[in-house]
Amino acid sequence: MASSPGNLHPLVTHLCDTTEVRELLSVLQTRGIAAVHGAPRSAEPALAAAVQSHGHGKQGRQFLIVTSDPEQAATWADELRYWVSPKTPVLPFPALEALPYERAVPESSIVQQRQAVLEALASGAPVVAIAPGRALLQPLQDPRTYRNLSRTLEVQGRMSITADLAAWQSMGYVNVSVVQSPGQYCRRGGIIDIFPAEADWPVRIELIGSEIDSLRQFDPATQRSIGPVSSFSIGPVHPFILPASDEVLARLSALDCSTCLPHIRVQWEEELRSLKSGVPFDGLEFYTPYLTDPRVSLLAYLDQSAVLFLDDPTSLKRTMQELTDQAHELNNELVGRGEIPPGLLFPLLELPQVWDEIEMLPRLEWHNRAIAGGIDLGAGNAFRMAPSYAGSLKRFVEDCDELRKQQERVVIVSLQEQRLVELLREANVPVEEVATLEVLPDRGTIVAVPGQIPEGWTAPNAHFVIFTDAEVAGWVRPRAAARFRREADANFALDFAPGDFVVHIEHGIGRFEGVVKMGSGKAEREYLDLQYSGTDRLYVPTDQLDRITKFRGMGEETPALSHLGTQEWTRAKAKVRESVEAIARELLDLYRFREKAGGHAFSADGHWQRELEAAFPFEETVDQAQAIVDVKDDMERSRPMDRLVCGDVGYGKTEVALRAAFKAVMDGKQVAVLVPTTILAQQHFNTFRERMQAFPVRVGVLSRFHSKAEQQKVVDGIRDGTIDIAVGTHRLLQKDVQFPKLGLLVIDEEQRFGVKHKELLKQMRRDIDVLTLSATPIPRSLHMGLMQVRDLSVIATAPEGRLPIKTFLEPFEEHHIRDAILREIDRGGQIYFVHNRVQTIEAITERLRYLVPSARIAIAHGQMPDGELEKIMFEFADKKYDILVCSTIIENGLDIAN
Repeated sequence: MASSPGNLHPLVTHLCDTTEVRELLSVLQTRGIAAVHGAPRSAEPALAAAVQSHGHGKQGRQFLIVTSDPEQAATWADELRYWVSPKTPVLPFPALEALPYERAVPESSIVQQRQAVLEALASGAPVVAIAPGRALLQPLQDPRTYRNLSRTLEVQGRMSITADLAAWQSMGYVNVSVVQSPGQYCRRGGIIDIFPAEADWPVRIELIGSEIDSLRQFDPATQRSIGPVSSFSIGPVHPFILPASDEVLARLSALDCSTCLPHIRVQWEEELRSLKSGVPFDGLEFYTPYLTDPRVSLLAYLDQSAVLFLDDPTSLKRTMQELTDQAHELNNELVGRGEIPPGLLFPLLELPQVWDEIEMLPRLEWHNRAIAGGIDLGAGNAFRMAPSYAGSLKRFVEDCDELRKQQERVVIVSLQEQRLVELLREANVPVEEVATLEVLPDRGTIVAVPGQIPEGWTAPNAHFVIFTDAEVAGWVRPRAAARFRREADANFALDFAPGDFVVHIEHGIGRFEGVVKMGSGKAEREYLDLQYSGTDRLYVPTDQLDRITKFRGMGEETPALSHLGTQEWTRAKAKVRESVEAIARELLDLYRFREKAGGHAFSADGHWQRELEAAFPFEETVDQAQAIVDVKDDMERSRPMDRLVCGDVGYGKTEVALRAAFKAVMDGKQVAVLVPTTILAQQHFNTFRERMQAFPVRVGVLSRFHSKAEQQKVVDGIRDGTIDIAVGTHRLLQKDVQFPKLGLLVIDEEQRFGVKHKELLKQMRRDIDVLTLSATPIPRSLHMGLMQVRDLSVIATAPEGRLPIKTFLEPFEEHHIRDAILREIDRGGQIYFVHNRVQTIEAITERLRYLVPSARIAIAHGQMPDGELEKIMFEFADKKYDILVCSTIIENGLDIAN
């Protein structure tokens, strides 16, 4: 589990006394606007917190930060929690992800976050809210109506069951049998459960008559009580109330739907009836422009003392204009396709209206470049970047000591603060380790705080320097990205092309020549044309595709084609069956040998192991934590470990392997991490090296991505034991790679390796610990795990905050593709566009460029030169492209979940 992040607010209080910040606050107070530039990006959150906290009590004022895109908003939310007062909530206000005019059900987690912000702002409490510009364009109910909807219930208070339940329904709550998620309620006699839209836990109300006898929060998963509460608030689920007024229904009924498609007209009538009766339905948000009257933006919820913070106003305004232009284009397209009636209210607030509201509020504008009349916070080096050490820990320790002697305050914010404290103390440099900054450190002191901020910086006039992992180790753990969505393909796709060798289960090895149509009229069907030995041909109906697989053999040799109408293939299958049985016996012998063999029993976790694990910047899921415990238990036994860890991409398998590898190195053993592709080797190498940078562990990578000289250097390091962890492709299995102290073998996606490689692995795993990771294990491995021949751990729980995958099966229509791409780009995500033919991949890419001209598009497929393919895949991982048009090469490509 990661260390609890510290808080640095005392530094912010001290910043308010500097000349630069006093000038900034004075300009903001007298002019109502302060435009600043010049300070490092990493100093922005601290300076924003200084403005938020100034002049309005200990918790400061309401403060709204507006960014260009959702990724920036999420980054701000992460960083600001270190700088504002611990008593001031920092709340993200995400935009609804649906495209304009789209009937989509918003994610409950997004609704919950939005309602929490509205509740806090409407109450007048000090709060820091962060929103992307898109969220400001989405209309809301006016705050007065919203406040009237919210209600607080308390113990010994009273409630009218009939009236309150009806009110809850008008606010969007749904009556269910068991409350499990926000926006639900149920009644069982005198007991009522409700999950408020903005709350973390549901509440159980116990009534005696109409009097509230007790209120208790409970766990929706187990339905067990967590603890009592004295009161709680109930806010609306939707930014409007139901049923719709007669005026709204009249406006909607007056629209001319005669030009709409028949099923759209039917849906329209059904939804109007639901709006009239007050019954919520999926896609209700489509009618937001009519149900929020008057329509206002989030800005209307700010109180009189609030201040806006605009992160790069030029980019922000441009992005918001693009969004409104996109909505107008969609309106024309949808009316033309008959999917909406003409004259439907515009779903967004118009940019001029919102921007006028922005310019009427006190605001701090942060510009990326110098502007006329702006305050230059970098002038005279008032704020500047901290020096970088890129892993040179000795120089870092020396500089910390020198800064201390110069009477500077040195604050170290790191995920590995315990290790850095240990290094400083070993060098007799005094340092204090604290969980959070309670007071301003004295000058001439060094303080280490657990946490992660992107980069360090220094404020010479405030006499402090902040160091982070970016300066000390040269790396920053990236934020967890949201999960990508992969669209399903309605057409069948072959995993072989004309000219490829295939195997028919009954007729043997043939060569696929293509798909042909045979028959006439309605009886015409598609067949796969297979060429066999001589002039033999076989035509296989496409509904029998399950009987054909692509030929995969050993080495580069061309297989011999089978003869049709002979016993040749039957005899070959019999030989294979005998061989499989022999392999099975051999495997059982191997696992029997491993069960009885005496392996290395690794020591229990030490101090450094606990430090490494505390530096994990995420919360382990229950399944992931159990897998880690299982692996450690196996390693500490004398029997060699052979455990299979299964879990989807992004579920945390790599972290399980990383901790096991570190444990092995701490016992003086070497570790081999075997991966199927060059790109994965480099990604795992970067991850292992970055996480272990602060420890005396040397990590090497061995793959064809590196020159022969670099490879030889790694091979020599493995042989002489100076490399502790070697990450590599099948290059690790070649004869010149010799591990004198190999104690752990980690295999990532074993099914991607060939027969020869598996034979070598089989010999390697006889007397060492083996950990296999897989998202899609081969049936044999999974079967052995389920039969308890191999140990098995399953990570089935998604990480916190990960949105569920949504799969849609749609006909190939360009507007569906364009809408899906735009939605993903708008939320800051990336797109895999999987195409089944390399020959036409360029043409489909050109079509995508026409459909979405603003998107950055790249192509990746297996017939590209290795160097070019690797370059594109790395650039896509670095987010240089929005769309990767690719073949099924992605199955072997990136360990990425965005």
